[in-house]
Amino acid sequence: MNYKQFLVFIFLFLYPATSAVVFAEKLLEKDILQVIDESVFEVVLLKPDGDSLTYEKPLPLHLIPYTIRTDKYYPIGTAFDVSDNTFLSCAHVFNLEKKSQFRDVYLRSKKGEVFEVDKILKYASHKDFVLFTIKSNIVDRTLEMNEKPVLNETVFAVGNALGQGIILRHGILTSKTLEEENGEWEWLRFSAPVSPGNSGSPLLDKNGRVIGMITKKSENENLNYALPISVINNLKENIAVSHIQMKYFLPNTDKSKLAVYDYQTSLPKSNHDLKIELTANLETFIKELLNSLLEENKDTLFPQGRGSLNLLHSTYSAYFPHLICQEQDGNWDAFHLSEVESAELGNNGFLEYGKMYGITFIQLVKPDNLSLKELNENTKLAMDLILKGMPLYRQGMNDSYFSEWNNIIKQEYPYNKNTYSYESNSYINTLHSKYSGKKESRLSEMSYTYTVEVCREGSVDDESMKAKINQLISNISIHE
Repeated sequence: MNYKQFLVFIFLFLYPATSAVVFAEKLLEKDILQVIDESVFEVVLLKPDGDSLTYEKPLPLHLIPYTIRTDKYYPIGTAFDVSDNTFLSCAHVFNLEKKSQFRDVYLRSKKGEVFEVDKILKYASHKDFVLFTIKSNIVDRTLEMNEKPVLNETVFAVGNALGQGIILRHGILTSKTLEEENGEWEWLRFSAPVSPGNSGSPLLDKNGRVIGMITKKSENENLNYALPISVINNLKENIAVSHIQMKYFLPNTDKSKLAVYDYQTSLPKSNHDLKIELTANLETFIKELLNSLLEENKDTLFPQGRGSLNLLHSTYSAYFPHLICQEQDGNWDAFHLSEVESAELGNNGFLEYGKMYGITFIQLVKPDNLSLKELNENTKLAMDLILKGMPLYRQGMNDSYFSEWNNIIKQEYPYNKNTYSYESNSYINTLHSKYSGKKESRLSEMSYTYTVEVCREGSVDDESMKAKINQLISNISIHE
């Protein structure tokens, strides 16, 4: 890119944000803009110290934009003060129904001051909001509320856009749309642009009063969503509500089960304590949902259900493991992967792997210089062999800079639950990626000269994923 092109790019990139701020300054009083600066915050997570992984060569961290790589925090959303140091943000920003390596959530002011979230006062997952306090009294003035917004008037989206700090962008309040499940409330629809990081931002009317909280971006058009402030104000105090529609299915059969998860608990509670309670209850519900799915369909599931006899009385010659799946006619058969790749590991050892239904299947034939006992007891050794033959890559933070980083070659800090046992001859091993908060889970069946393994990426400590992998591995067919 030459100098002239670079200047044009910078101008085009900065113009929309600059024009929005100038427009806001023309329509909003300076005092309102000052209150926005004082009462709207970034929601951030503290970056982990170090890395749980090591790599074949140094990472090109210098390619990450300076402000991102030097920031000690990950910006994930927006929050704003509504009264007496009580803040509002989106439920999905706090992610309280899922486990994570990030224990604490923080707010960061425009001045760069950071404050830890303290108590959760009100929460509703389906309405996508959380009301909470912080461990400091920092806000003297808050924005006024307006529970009766007027359509076709100017509105302002105020929030943490793309992790670049709090900015203002304007548009029109175009319409109202009924909530999708039961029409319980009306979403505010508006044309002001929003970006990742805007979740939890206040939506202001032309006078700078809060009419709603921005929850999501429209996928197909620039008509974004905000939860009306009146809906939040009218909900019960000191209660947390989890309401989730879900569908549970196993990929090797067409059987599935729809369910609605509803759970309530009293508040206030700390952010950490509420997260523990909500994740534990949801995991229990998902396990019960799986069990009920299996019980309701036991007459047609392998190996005791109808359609199993043909497979049970057949002989297969299958070098690579097959997955037992139910066909459309209800019969069960052993299906092989359409593509299997291989990699040499030295000393007559090799790795074969492929994917089916989004799950990676691996067959590891151990090198002659390793005993089965070593391979079974040293989970890091087994993981290193897999990574040698089936490299994983650290993804870049911005595809415009680079899409893949270097080959991950070992796990430096093994996860302390790497021997979760379902049966005496199987175990779970995880590759923990601290920078992303994810783990690659691997469940292994040990045999005499090789291991058969299935892998799936997911959130940290996802018990429902373990249950699904465990159910699938019981349907793997191995023939020598």
